[in-house]
Amino acid sequence: MRLIQLYDTFLSLGRLAVVIEIGRLAKKTEEQVQADLAKFCEMDDVVPQHYLDAKTLLGVDSNTSWPPGSVSEWFTIRQTLDRAVRSGDPRLEIFWRIANALGWTLWTSIPEGTEQLFREQLAELGVPAAEANDILIGLSSTEEHPRLESGEQIRTFIRSLSVSDEFRFLSSPDNSPNQPIPVTILPIFHRRTIVPQDDLVFVLMPFTEAWSQYIWKDEIQKIVGGYRRRKLHCQRAGDVFGHDVLIDIYESIARARIIIADITNRNANVFYELGIAHTLGKDVILLSQGAHHIPFDLLRFRHCIYSNDGPGYKILREYLPSAIGSILGESG
Repeated sequence: MRLIQLYDTFLSLGRLAVVIEIGRLAKKTEEQVQADLAKFCEMDDVVPQHYLDAKTLLGVDSNTSWPPGSVSEWFTIRQTLDRAVRSGDPRLEIFWRIANALGWTLWTSIPEGTEQLFREQLAELGVPAAEANDILIGLSSTEEHPRLESGEQIRTFIRSLSVSDEFRFLSSPDNSPNQPIPVTILPIFHRRTIVPQDDLVFVLMPFTEAWSQYIWKDEIQKIVGGYRRRKLHCQRAGDVFGHDVLIDIYESIARARIIIADITNRNANVFYELGIAHTLGKDVILLSQGAHHIPFDLLRFRHCIYSNDGPGYKILREYLPSAIGSILGESG
């Protein structure tokens, strides 16, 4: 069954994401994190073939193999599959989101306040309401065993999907009369053609918080400006002033090569701008002064948890250049 192969591959990637995040929080070196990744990959002996199958099914043209040979190669694999999934049937993305969220279930329960969203995703997948309730009770447990049992329930359900379900999720859209007519998506903003600026890193963050000015001027701006492999220009959404600020921000996001978004305190403007960036398919680096600021649906994206103090600034100075290098293919 091809769906279960995809799901197992996605689940392994979700768990590898957690291995990397735990290693980062423990301040391990990249070599130590890579050793942890290699050890974890040895536990998933069926994934190498599933990964090759997933690349074929999703039409991914990538020279990467399994297991990833470095942390940066792991990011490349993840980004490649993420783009492939998001460009296909939206229902297939449910597998990606659920599998990535379940990556944490080996270590902790699902984040508080995300149960309803998880319930909706299970419903989209076709899981009956009563079964979804049982799954959520297990995933919310502080004990490892119930969480793993719930994860296996989801896996069993995916295994039970019929051949017609498999075709529904994996087949390419066609132009038959039964297919809905595609629509053209046009933004409300007046400019539709914008020339990209490959050296622009655009920053989304609150600018009235007590900490924001320091983080912007003394950390992010200096880190991006000091990136060694190429010259980058850094600009902040709060410093864009024109005839229509919202349009100016939209155009800056559209031009930028990389977006950095600090979602500390869940600022509404930042989330709106982040939504624009994701809709435009931009590479985004999320920053937050605490995991509780990150909504469930954003946990699968690259993110950095830092604190507003000396050790936290050190985390930013180490993480941002690495994340930028990974996006630009300049890691190592």
